[in-house]
Amino acid sequence: MYSGPSDPKLRAHLCVWTSDNDGKSWAAPKTVWEGPAAYSDLVRTISSAGVAGIGILYENGDATFADRISFSFLPASWVGGV
Repeated sequence: MYSGPSDPKLRAHLCVWTSDNDGKSWAAPKTVWEGPAAYSDLVRTISSAGVAGIGILYENGDATFADRISFSFLPASWVGGV
């Protein structure tokens, strides 16, 4: 699993890519944030409701990629299993 801006030159459109063969090929990316975004980090986690998934901590904003730091929970069903 990898997260990062799908447009690194503009630092925008934060996506998550998954691979089930050690990175030899990648599934189509799924968008986490449409606007400006930069550094991110992924962690396997469980929601307060007991749902398995991925937590993503990332820089993002409306005007620049560094306006704020956000956290989102991505359920395993959204990312295609965990």
